[in-house]
Amino acid sequence: VGLVKDWLLRCRDHSTCKEQKSRPLPTRVIDVRTEDPKIIESERLVGSYVALSHCWGSTEDTFSTTTRNITERKTLGLKLSQLPLNFRDAISFTRRLGYEYLWIDSLCIIQQDKQDWGHEAGRMAGYYDSATVTLAIADAIDCHVGFLGFRRHHYSPPIPGEDGELYVLRQTLPGDDDLDLNSCIDKRAWTLQERILSPRVIHFTQGQVVWHCRTARWAEGYIQDRRSLFAWQCSWSYHIGRYIDQIERAAVNPTRNIENIERTRAAQTWYCCVSEFSTRRLTRASDKLAAIAGLAGALSRSQLGQYMAGLWEHDLFRGLAWNRLEPAGTLTAREYEPPSEYRAPSWSWAAVNGPL
Repeated sequence: VGLVKDWLLRCRDHSTCKEQKSRPLPTRVIDVRTEDPKIIESERLVGSYVALSHCWGSTEDTFSTTTRNITERKTLGLKLSQLPLNFRDAISFTRRLGYEYLWIDSLCIIQQDKQDWGHEAGRMAGYYDSATVTLAIADAIDCHVGFLGFRRHHYSPPIPGEDGELYVLRQTLPGDDDLDLNSCIDKRAWTLQERILSPRVIHFTQGQVVWHCRTARWAEGYIQDRRSLFAWQCSWSYHIGRYIDQIERAAVNPTRNIENIERTRAAQTWYCCVSEFSTRRLTRASDKLAAIAGLAGALSRSQLGQYMAGLWEHDLFRGLAWNRLEPAGTLTAREYEPPSEYRAPSWSWAAVNGPL
């Protein structure tokens, strides 16, 4: 925790990172100040909060808030002993960081309530964008695994030096692609926009805690040399995050002209996101457009025109030239089958399954 607090302090000096200040809270948040945390209605409260990005697991194992238990969870609170380990760890870590509020999608959005889900789904991207920091549980396949346990550090055994002290050898920090290769969270479609839109993300992997912000990338057990820094700055996630942040700054700062942001670059950013998004899994196929709506909202401030079911008005010719790849990678042949229910027009990439 001390290391993460240090990273947060260092990030405050980054001119290209979003300011760490109080913002309007999500509709509901978990108040972690009491022994048994309570779900509260924010009612336009302003504050700093932590968000959680995680894999839900199977729907049968998901611990969620419903119309049946929402009243109890607001009045009596959430019994820590009954919470899945991921949530207990997230509450513990939020408290130790010194924050009062935590946002977890499955607990703060009323599940199986179409009206509440419809209202909150459109705001989810903003919740991650406004969070002071997002905790991303990289290697937990469901909510019961936890992320604060033992980690396999990439250190050598202690080596005695000539001065009598013990030293360890550490590897250089791998690129984003290497860190994500075996990550459960980076196979889930919803987490793409959660990662890109969050101004600061702490990735809890099996071996390391890794920090991402708009300016820096640090890890507790790796050395970041010039080569690893260059590899990160060449990664798709770095460039997309910085570009979306540029659009946001231009939209709110009258001294900058949003017309200067190239339409072609905005379109290329979108197609890169869609390509990556199409390789990931969705529990509900009907969420295809909803799960990337936050990124579309961020890019709507550029000069792409009206957003139309995954395509953009001012780049339709290129947008209509999408092509579905053959079954490969993490998706199975079954996941290429045509959707059983309508979710997008036939001319949209969102109407089909599989990578593009």
